[in-house]
Amino acid sequence: SWKKLKVPKNLPGGLGLSITVHNDKFILAGGRDNFRTFTYSPQTSKWNEIQSNIPLPPFMFHTLVSYHEYIYLIGGITRDNEFSTKIYLLSEDGKWDYNPEHFYGFYPFPRFGHCSIKFKDCIWVIGGSGSNIPFVMNSINQWNITHFYGDY
Repeated sequence: SWKKLKVPKNLPGGLGLSITVHNDKFILAGGRDNFRTFTYSPQTSKWNEIQSNIPLPPFMFHTLVSYHEYIYLIGGITRDNEFSTKIYLLSEDGKWDYNPEHFYGFYPFPRFGHCSIKFKDCIWVIGGSGSNIPFVMNSINQWNITHFYGDY
């Protein structure tokens, strides 16, 4: 059965937010007017806001995917109809980064309103509307991610 939970006053409205599960906590991120990130612990029923270490644009209709030690933020659009062309990563210590130098992989085409999921060692990005294609994308992209650490 459904149970209504107490919502803190500082939690943003639900338009265009995304949520995922990472280390037994929910990660909620996004915002039409300003980008904010929250964690929720089902064990304690408490919400905590993660203070952003870098400015993130206020965008919505993106997806969050938990993969190894990071949360990947894929796609999204601002209220000025600007598409995100970056991949943002949230680390386990609560720090955001984008397109880090130690990251390698073919980025999904910029889009919003899509679905994403991690399955085995890939992130799958399905559908959405693209920046250069003003209609719904019928694509299904399998994104194999590789991390390189150290000097090469």
